[in-house]
Amino acid sequence: MRNYLDVNPKYSALEVKGVNENNDCVPRSLATAFGVSLRTAYKLAEDHMGREAKRGVTTARIAESFEKGNFNEISGKKFAVRTMKKVELTNVYKLKGEVVLRKKTVKSFVASHPKGTYIVLVAKHAFTVKDGELLDHGNFGNQPTRKVLNAFQVVGEKVDNGQLEFNF
Repeated sequence: MRNYLDVNPKYSALEVKGVNENNDCVPRSLATAFGVSLRTAYKLAEDHMGREAKRGVTTARIAESFEKGNFNEISGKKFAVRTMKKVELTNVYKLKGEVVLRKKTVKSFVASHPKGTYIVLVAKHAFTVKDGELLDHGNFGNQPTRKVLNAFQVVGEKVDNGQLEFNF
């Protein structure tokens, strides 16, 4: 049985022939979250987030791009991207009778979101959590205590299967 913080090796294997990139965690996250090629993800990050080759993307630009709805349709597929609320990104503790809110760690975020697709931001890095599995570079799974700064839930196009669906 795999540990939920084990990193999926397919993520690190993503590459574009002839392209040597650094600071490409955002395009990699877009590729895995939306199910598109890495080349398409580089183009999306460049067009909608202002990403320059071999440069990172700021948290503010990422959030702004998702809030504008720039990723509602990709390669003919429809998506909805929702910015997660602060309360969804915090853990509640009682300390000496006082309620304390603390940011979720990567470990607690993955554990508390076993279903769904999320693009998660920590300090100077982004990755995808898909159905409770961490999709990131091989060494990141060894850093489970990093604090989650922001997260975006990615919901794909719903298929009409004749069943009632409830969103809670």
